[in-house]
Amino acid sequence: MKRFITVAIDTTAILMIEACAGPPPPVPPLGPGLDWLVLLAIIGVAAYWITKRVRQHKVGGSRSAPSHAADILRERYAKGEIPRDEFLRIGHDLDGRQHDWSKGKN
Repeated sequence: MKRFITVAIDTTAILMIEACAGPPPPVPPLGPGLDWLVLLAIIGVAAYWITKRVRQHKVGGSRSAPSHAADILRERYAKGEIPRDEFLRIGHDLDGRQHDWSKGKN
């Protein structure tokens, strides 16, 4: 999808440059004003898609990494690889807030 949007934006830019500088573009004209609506629609879809991806990355990155780390921490504690005091200390370091890590809930 990212590649498609990039190609669509590049193609639109090339067509706009050619329309201003030389012969008409290789696509049939859509009519006065309609071609600009299509361009704005492409830009709008691209902006929506990019915004959605950035939000997903921010939300997913901030929540999934500590959750994954907490799962690993609980697994190591359950296997007996780390003692309880180290489990609680690391859990508080990962969480950054007061939390009862011995219950195993985020």
